[in-house]
Amino acid sequence: MIIDAQARSALEQADCNGPELRLPRLDSALYKRIDQMLAAVGGRWTRGCQAHVFPSGAAEVLAALLAAGQIHTEAEAIAERQFYPTPEHIAQQLIDLAGIEPGHQVLEPSAGDGAIARLAAARGAVVDCVELDPGAADTIRSAGYARNVTVGDFLRRPRRPDYDAVVMNPPFANRQDIRHIRHALGFVRPGGKLAAVMSAGITFWNDRAARAFRDEVDQAGGRIEPLPDDTWNHLGVKLRTVLVAVPVVGVVPTAPASPMPKAVRPWSHLTPADFGHEQASPQAFLLDELDSVGTRPFESFNFDAAPPQNKR
Repeated sequence: MIIDAQARSALEQADCNGPELRLPRLDSALYKRIDQMLAAVGGRWTRGCQAHVFPSGAAEVLAALLAAGQIHTEAEAIAERQFYPTPEHIAQQLIDLAGIEPGHQVLEPSAGDGAIARLAAARGAVVDCVELDPGAADTIRSAGYARNVTVGDFLRRPRRPDYDAVVMNPPFANRQDIRHIRHALGFVRPGGKLAAVMSAGITFWNDRAARAFRDEVDQAGGRIEPLPDDTWNHLGVKLRTVLVAVPVVGVVPTAPASPMPKAVRPWSHLTPADFGHEQASPQAFLLDELDSVGTRPFESFNFDAAPPQNKR
């Protein structure tokens, strides 16, 4: 964030006394910007002092800030990383929606600071986390509540239905939340549940992916619940979000549904019995255009050749 002339003038009028910095009277928009700047260099508003309080001398910090002319605020860092730390009350709702109980195996993908995993572990669950940022992963690991912390892109993790629940607050940019949640469903064992934060756009987007996702939630007996519009205001961002809960039903197959052919033979020699099907009555399908599998096997029959001319 650039310290423009208006912000600079306000900061130059600030009164510094030891670790305390007091701003002049400002309009709300300008105060909000300056509060973000001061927070980025360690200043925290303290109601009891009616001042921003710094760990060290406020005058020295202010002089360095003005000399720099700009500051990278928390809100900017959040927007760049697409990382919106989950508030504790939202994390608690996710834990409740997922029905997490002591002894459950739980996964938090794209875990960030592990806000949801931490509450799941406090409830007695065994928790694993996946996080792209090595620094954030180290923070989770050092806290000691997670069994395993994997550093990497969650979307590249092979899906295995090992967990009773997946709880998550995935990235939203470019509708990544849909991709992340659909991938995460592959980690939930039958009878388990996924609970996630999503962009509220999932309730009204009309593209194929969004419509298919809503259908899948309905068919699974899941639900989508709106969150208050001010849920993320403390981060300096405006986000409309929802909570999504999806139960996972069905049986995970442990073997192929039908046997593979025992020997490799030319395609023309294979019969339905080779694929576990009953012999059907012969049928012929002549294709007059390419389909999804092509027509290469039929090219040797010259189906596209011109008909012969009658000779007299």
